[in-house]
Amino acid sequence: MRAGTLLLALFFILAGLVIFLSNLGYVSPMFIQQLLRFWPLILIIIGISLFWGGIIPRFLSFILVAVIIVGVLVLAFAAPGPGIQGGIQTQLSVEQGRYPNLETGQLTLHFGGGRLFLDRQTENWFDGSFRGPAQTVPSYNVEEQTLYLNLRERGVSLPGRNIINIWHIHLSPSLRWELEVDSGAVDGELDLEGIPLDSVNLKVGAGNMTVKLGDNGDVNMRVEAGAANIKLLVPEDMGMDIRMNGVLANTNLRELGWPLVDGRYRSPSYNRATSRVLLDIDVAVGNFTVEVLPIQS
Repeated sequence: MRAGTLLLALFFILAGLVIFLSNLGYVSPMFIQQLLRFWPLILIIIGISLFWGGIIPRFLSFILVAVIIVGVLVLAFAAPGPGIQGGIQTQLSVEQGRYPNLETGQLTLHFGGGRLFLDRQTENWFDGSFRGPAQTVPSYNVEEQTLYLNLRERGVSLPGRNIINIWHIHLSPSLRWELEVDSGAVDGELDLEGIPLDSVNLKVGAGNMTVKLGDNGDVNMRVEAGAANIKLLVPEDMGMDIRMNGVLANTNLRELGWPLVDGRYRSPSYNRATSRVLLDIDVAVGNFTVEVLPIQS
């Protein structure tokens, strides 16, 4: 089969598949965005065909078609759906008056996919509001002066037509936190500005994640991402020390003009900063950008 014939056949198959998934309610902006990121497969198919003089063996054509169809279905089922209404609602609050002597907190969060928001807008130690197609199971316990929180979904559910996961999480800036976030296909905003942090471990399967830092103390941070866009917002007086891995990933670290020493990018303000971040980031296919924010007077 000639490469042109295979590409034309794939076009009609994918067009029909996307229309079919749209009729079932599984096509969302995030799904389309992720699907468009795989356009380099066209170049790969053309390159493979050159080994056989522009003709791809029939058995290989069937394998390529099957792999692409399975990949499209996985993206459709993993990406959040277009709607936000309905679902199972769960809430959790941990009041300061009940545990007045807390000093630290540890949050472990398992998020299958959807929209995730985190900030410090609470008068309690913790506030959380969770809505989605499956029940969220928030649990916590207190040992000595540490609050341990665990957030996860119960069971497995595919995104529905009108239901996606939406989690709003609020952490007290009066505690020093360790954060462990493990997410699938997510559209997330983590506003960690003003929250004291010891460590942040962030895993993102696909989607978009924006993390805002500032006045956090000294932080050890680890980010692992698949086909994702990671954006980091930091004030210009924050010390940043970054090691970036990802052969197929794009980054603006060189454009920032930060010196590269032993494979790590270090901001000019690192030595004199009162808050420093030691960041190791691995991005398979995606983007990692750092936006430096001016200091507000």
